[in-house]
Amino acid sequence: MPDDNLLRLRGITAGYSASHNVLHGVNLSVGSGEFAALVGPNGSGKSTLLAVAAGYLPAQVGEVTLCGRPLNSLSATERARTVAWLTQELPNAPGYTVRQVVVLGRYSYLKDFGTYTPVDESAAEDALRRCDIVRLADRPVSELSGGERQRVFLAQALAQGARLMLFDEPTNHLDPASLSYLLKLLKELTAEGRGVLMVTHDLNLAARHADRMAILSGGRIVACGGPEELVRPKLLREVYGAEINVVRHPVDGKPQILL
Repeated sequence: MPDDNLLRLRGITAGYSASHNVLHGVNLSVGSGEFAALVGPNGSGKSTLLAVAAGYLPAQVGEVTLCGRPLNSLSATERARTVAWLTQELPNAPGYTVRQVVVLGRYSYLKDFGTYTPVDESAAEDALRRCDIVRLADRPVSELSGGERQRVFLAQALAQGARLMLFDEPTNHLDPASLSYLLKLLKELTAEGRGVLMVTHDLNLAARHADRMAILSGGRIVACGGPEELVRPKLLREVYGAEINVVRHPVDGKPQILL
């Protein structure tokens, strides 16, 4: 049967040395049009999992497939056109303007002589517009705030045109207005059929906005399902080792935590 998932991890064991694996037998999938949130304690392997999914860290054991194809069978160009990864550490990109950084997302589409086509430039301009940073297009990236740089590299990921978007704590540095804008954009992306896997420490954000949550602890997926299934005091207490109360959000009734 065909695999309808954009991303599937099967039995992934991986780490940064042969003697120290961070992930142990991880199984996880993200479907087309799905917003999945990956949560868990510090040091549980969340960023490592994204690195494996993006193909930057090879698995010691197990298989990663993108759009039904083994990751290791994809060329670098095919991988770049399939998956975009927004990391936690955002570079200052000295010497580059916002527009120049965003159009770099089209690198895998470059034709002969390494020149960008009108299609590439149009994709970059659309990404600038969707991230509401057209006004910053000619500014040096090194002069921007952390929240503004976050939008710049999100726009670069959009310009890439990938079907699968991997975000490592993208809500860092964002004020409430920027956070609201990001969540609106993520909903638009999934409505277009893209898949989103977002690492976050904000359990309440995940519970209110994600279609599905996965909890990673000690390098293993200990629970996966809808927010109603996972946002429960007993489970969260076992994972985080803290007293956690769960209430209902007054607007939409979704589970929310109180410490």
